[in-house]
Amino acid sequence: MKNKARSGSVTVLASVSLMLVAGLIFTLLEGARFREVQRVAGVMTQTAAESLFSHYEPTLWDAYHFLALEAGAGNDHSVRSREAWLKDTMDTELGTGNQGSLLQMSVKNVSLEHCLYVSDQEGAVFESAVSAYMQNNIAYELYHGIAGLSEEIANLKDENLDEKMQDARDELASLEEQKARPSMIKQSFQSKKKKHSEEESALDVAKEIDATGISALVLPSHSKISNRMMDEDHLSARDLQEGDGEAVSTNVYQTMLTILYLGTYFSSYTDAKENHGLQYELEYILSGKIGDSKNLNAAITKLFAVRELANFAYIITDSAKISEAETMATVISVVTLMPAAMEAIKYGILAAWSCAESVLDLRALLAGKKVALIKNSAQWSTDLWDLLSVWDHEKMSEECENGFDYNSYLLAMILLQSQKTRSSRALDVMELTVREAEKRPDFCINDCIVESGLSVSFQYHTAFAGMDLLTEKREGTLFTEAVTTYSYRKAGV
Repeated sequence: MKNKARSGSVTVLASVSLMLVAGLIFTLLEGARFREVQRVAGVMTQTAAESLFSHYEPTLWDAYHFLALEAGAGNDHSVRSREAWLKDTMDTELGTGNQGSLLQMSVKNVSLEHCLYVSDQEGAVFESAVSAYMQNNIAYELYHGIAGLSEEIANLKDENLDEKMQDARDELASLEEQKARPSMIKQSFQSKKKKHSEEESALDVAKEIDATGISALVLPSHSKISNRMMDEDHLSARDLQEGDGEAVSTNVYQTMLTILYLGTYFSSYTDAKENHGLQYELEYILSGKIGDSKNLNAAITKLFAVRELANFAYIITDSAKISEAETMATVISVVTLMPAAMEAIKYGILAAWSCAESVLDLRALLAGKKVALIKNSAQWSTDLWDLLSVWDHEKMSEECENGFDYNSYLLAMILLQSQKTRSSRALDVMELTVREAEKRPDFCINDCIVESGLSVSFQYHTAFAGMDLLTEKREGTLFTEAVTTYSYRKAGV
């Protein structure tokens, strides 16, 4: 009996020891499984984000090489439908309901958070997104010419040359009723073209150009002007929702890349692109009118003002041309018996001369030629004694080797705009292109996101009881969360 007692006590001890060892092993196995659950959760969350953002808006990419994801699907413009799609997709991948899986995971909740919409932060998000693409595709040096041109245009406006020109014109207007032109002046300015009387002179050129309209003078008579229109409910006219993503700031380099992006992928009068909503997109960004024709006219008017200022800035430094103007001003002041007005008349003549030169410049630019911002004597095209030749539509300035083309001038003026204006108008035309290409009048580009965080909560059950053998809770529901962020702004595709 004593031997049996000893044998029984050893068996109980061995059983307890085995239970403890088994519990430790199961606990270690459960810990290893937990680590695998965390790893799989992280990988699946990252994969899900990449899968979601692979559904970018195709027309935006095809037409503008711009990546953006519609926040919603169908008539739902919120992210809720995207979250539901992600949950279903991830559950399918996990094989939810497959009891043979060791991980036994399922998705409890999916949340898209900290979204950045393309229209957020007054254009900063848009410019940071396009610069992320451009920095890997366009050389830095290409920007220098446009940046320099834009700076010089701004300087021209700061010099108040337009006020000087206007003062000269106002002074001449007060002399209009008093001056009488001698026959030699009439003959010097005699027009060879029809519809213009012999009495026209250099002093009449600017007035006649204003009356005729600059667009009618510089556009080829055979040109067909687009009549496409912007939708009335375009982005810049709507109240926009704001995302809750991180604050975005842009620097000069990113602004530079944005300007190059606009010049590369947006259409204009001299660079038409197929299947775009507007034909004159750069002109729209510059002027913001509702229709193509109005945008073209507005762009031409602004460009004419720049050329007029630039030509006036040059001509008042050219002693030979000043001498010619003084000769003509002397004759006119003597004939009008107003010698005191000779100086005003001289500057009026120089202003008219600059105006006529600008007409030829715009014709050259619209024909695809390059024109220097500040010309030299060799690049000057008009003759003071034959200014009325500007009515000949075939006559234009010669191309300048150191010049800029039509698009460069537009981009230089666009660079002077605020980031908000520039970006919202660019998004306007992009939205219109998608609406027309996909026949989706309800498409809103401000519902598209370029960056979002993704948070996924997973639930799973214990597979190995472990130390729970000693408790009443042998199977519990556990949770783990994985978080990731995906951004087109940082993809650098």
